[in-house]
Amino acid sequence: MAAYASDASKITERPQRSDSLRSLNNGLVSDEAGQRRQPTLAVHRQSSEELVTDLSELKIPTLETTVPALQALLASTATATSLDGSVSIQKTLLERAVNEIQALTDQVTVLKDKYSGARRTSLHYMEGMTVASEEYEKAVQARLEAETEVARLKAEVHGQTARLSLIAEDERRQESLKRQSSDLVTNLSGLEQDVSKLRVERDITLAEVQELAATKTDSDLPNVDPVEKGATVARSLTKRLNTVKEQYKTQLQPLTLEHERLSREIAELRGTRDLYLEEAAALSAKNDELAELNTRLTKQTESMQDGLARPRAPSAYMRPGVKHHISGSPSLSSIATSATLHEMPDENFRQIRNGRADPIDAAPAARRFKWYKSSKGPEPSGLSNSISRPLALPPDKNKTRPSNDPGVREHVFQPTSILRFSKCEHCGDKMWGLQEVRCAVCGVYCHTKCVDKLGGSCSGSHSGHIREEPSVETVTGPSLFGRDLTEQVQEDGQPVPIIVTKCIEAVETQGMEYEGIYRKTGGSSLSKAITQLFEKGNYDSFDLNDIDRFNDINSITSVLKSYFRALPNPLLTHGLHELFVTAASIREPDSKFEALSSLLTQLPTEHYNTLRTLMLHLHRVKSSSAENLMNARNLGVVFGPTLMRSADPSREFADMAGKALSIEWMIENAPAVFL
Repeated sequence: MAAYASDASKITERPQRSDSLRSLNNGLVSDEAGQRRQPTLAVHRQSSEELVTDLSELKIPTLETTVPALQALLASTATATSLDGSVSIQKTLLERAVNEIQALTDQVTVLKDKYSGARRTSLHYMEGMTVASEEYEKAVQARLEAETEVARLKAEVHGQTARLSLIAEDERRQESLKRQSSDLVTNLSGLEQDVSKLRVERDITLAEVQELAATKTDSDLPNVDPVEKGATVARSLTKRLNTVKEQYKTQLQPLTLEHERLSREIAELRGTRDLYLEEAAALSAKNDELAELNTRLTKQTESMQDGLARPRAPSAYMRPGVKHHISGSPSLSSIATSATLHEMPDENFRQIRNGRADPIDAAPAARRFKWYKSSKGPEPSGLSNSISRPLALPPDKNKTRPSNDPGVREHVFQPTSILRFSKCEHCGDKMWGLQEVRCAVCGVYCHTKCVDKLGGSCSGSHSGHIREEPSVETVTGPSLFGRDLTEQVQEDGQPVPIIVTKCIEAVETQGMEYEGIYRKTGGSSLSKAITQLFEKGNYDSFDLNDIDRFNDINSITSVLKSYFRALPNPLLTHGLHELFVTAASIREPDSKFEALSSLLTQLPTEHYNTLRTLMLHLHRVKSSSAENLMNARNLGVVFGPTLMRSADPSREFADMAGKALSIEWMIENAPAVFL
């Protein structure tokens, strides 16, 4: 029993060693000093090995060894007490001994389990310590490498600093040499001038010395008159000085010619540079216009392709009883619109008016929008009329309105190409470069898909608007925009079209100091509103000087430029275009003045009066160029393509510089030419 208790006490000591091992491991983990980790790991490993050795040597008694020992004890006790073999022992003692043995056996089993767990934990800790040791070695190695790299980078920084110092020193040396060179050049120029002066003084002094020597020789002669002697000396000295002067004049003559030649070359080069700058500015402006036109055409093409690829269902736009070819082929209106899209300027939207009534989009003039008939086979009866007739708004399915109600008017839609930024009246989306519809009475734009959903009545005047089928051949009066200048002057009864005088008056009242006047483009909505007001012909009904109503001066200038661009015969007519371009290239100012003045007198009276009014106005604008930044050259670049146009479209780019120079000259010399 004593031996068994001794072995059990040894077993109970081993968990204490396991606890010490765990504390050592925790100390290893919590230790923040990297230099102490290696000794701690060694101690931990040694303690773990000792624990494993002691546990392996431990011999735990079992129940099979304890019972024979107890029997031997009973036998020895029986031998000592009695010879007949009978033993006297208390039952309770025996039961207590058996119970103690059983308890010890259970305790041994528990200790075995703890021993196994401690052994597994120790092995796990040993593996962790091995991994930690490897990581520590890697960290130490990485730190050494980082220190090496830092040292190398410091060396490179020192080297770069030294190189930068050398470069800075070289730069300072070069700057010093440049200053010295500049000083030497200045000193050399001064020395050359001094040498030239000294040479002149030397020649003059030599002439005087020679004359004095000759005078001394003559003074030795007897009976010489002093007065005559002085006059002779003066004449001789003057002759010698004239000889020196002639020598220098001979040397200066080729230098003077060279100076004049270089001056002419410099003037020509400056003119060429200015011409190239003007051409570059004009080409840049033309490039912007072409890019914008390309964008429009691209969107128009995409819209037409979408319309061709997606067949449309019959709607209220189609006349009942007429066979329309809407599936798989474009309408005649879209074909005509796309065919003539490139002819429409950006700010020129032409409208057809009948007398002085409100402008409506009736059948467009043949020069711009011509509804071509199909060349294949006979056209179905009534097809041409159905294409050009105003398209009525289909009835609202959710509302019932009496057709005879005078307060409720239906929209009269027509297919149109949207060439300016507009918004759909129903959904509010932007429409630009699309083939959609527009009310011919009130002028609202709408998507084709939104027509059935558009609510509200037409706000325009329906008086005089024929809802029946008009004839395609119906001819109406020409629009203000696109009408010949002579006809417009005769209709207005003024020497200059009223649209020109009203726009100029507004600019001189509001925009003489506005930066970029005539160069910037105004808002499309206000420009369109002003154009419609002029189209109505009631010029007294509005005042462009009303800032509350017309708050964008750029819109007024855009309308004026649009009017001049829309003239069928430009302000500087087709017939004189080439002559103006040629005269603008003349270098001699007097010849140029005479040539251009003569050409101006050949203009028609209406054109000359309008040009005179415009040029005097632009001259006043140029006088305020310090505020508006629009000098004569800038105004020439803006108004050159507006007022001059060749009958041959292929010369548009070639004549850009000539047009800008012509307008620039007229603006500069307007008071002398037109007053």
